[in-house]
Amino acid sequence: PVTSSTLEKGHKVLSTNKLRYKGSLYSLPFGTYRGEETRVLAQEEDGSLVIKTMDGELLAKHLIAAGRGENIVNNNHQRDRSASIEKLSEQVKSRFTDKSGSEVFVAKLRERYPRYTRDQLTVMLDCLAKYTRQDCDKALDLCLSKGLFSATDFKSILSQVTPIIEINGEVEIKPLGTPQTRLMVNIKPNRSDIDVYQNLFKTN
Repeated sequence: PVTSSTLEKGHKVLSTNKLRYKGSLYSLPFGTYRGEETRVLAQEEDGSLVIKTMDGELLAKHLIAAGRGENIVNNNHQRDRSASIEKLSEQVKSRFTDKSGSEVFVAKLRERYPRYTRDQLTVMLDCLAKYTRQDCDKALDLCLSKGLFSATDFKSILSQVTPIIEINGEVEIKPLGTPQTRLMVNIKPNRSDIDVYQNLFKTN
């Protein structure tokens, strides 16, 4: 059984991105280990070992080993996706006119969202494909000047630029609705963030 003290302290993650639990090893996603102090929560549920970050984010779920000394591995955990993330990063940076600015922005994304870098970059590429370079450049400038370093911020600012976007030479009318409702497509910002988005283009 998992005691309350165990839940508070967490279980140590090995440098091999594995967790030792009741005499057996269980794999964790590549990059989980971030130093000697890396800890995770582990709890048994219906014959499975559910492993989460200390903040409660699900990392892995394994069937509990029948005995001791077993090595339970999810092969997907062994993949190093850093190369493909590098490629996505370069694609994002190449779409902006301000190369140094885009370098800073992408670096901040990777620093702030190490586990969600791929998702952040994917949202960025989606925006860059839908909006003109001029609008994307302006949104980038605003993000940098206001210290807004997330793909959601970037997308939300772009939603204030114009209700019409151009895709492959064709004009597409964006869905009706207030800026607030459109912002909820991904992560709902705080009220203060929405106020910032609405005033950015008035003050720049």
